[in-house]
Formats: sequence, C-alpha cells, structure tokens
Amino acid sequence: GVEIAVDQAYTLIHFITETYGVEKRNAWIEAVAGGTAVEEACQEQFGIGLDELDTLWREWLITQI
Repeated sequence: GVEIAVDQAYTLIHFITETYGVEKRNAWIEAVAGGTAVEEACQEQFGIGLDELDTLWREWLITQI
C-alpha cells in the first residue's frame, strides 16, 4: 500500500480539492472513513486507481515548490 505521512496527506487533500473539487473530495473522504478501500474510493470518485492518483499528485507537487 501507499503510506502517506501527515504533512503529505495535507498536500494530497489540497491536490484532490484543486483537481477534482470539494464535492468529490468530501465524497472520497467519507467513503474511506466509512470503510471503503482507498483504491475503490479513488475509482468511484476520480475514475482512476490509487497508483495513478499518486503519480498525478507527485507531478503536481513538483509544480508547487
């Protein structure tokens, strides 16, 4: 699995908000908090898997520095 530290988690949430919007972000958080697997929640809300989300996030991070 992908382990995400707290400071990284903040940037991931920021990325998701900017990329997919608040509604999808909230739905994703609710799904994961409710016990849905992160991979499944990513597919449901963003239409991509966790690996792809991770890759997009890392590419986005570079633009934020």
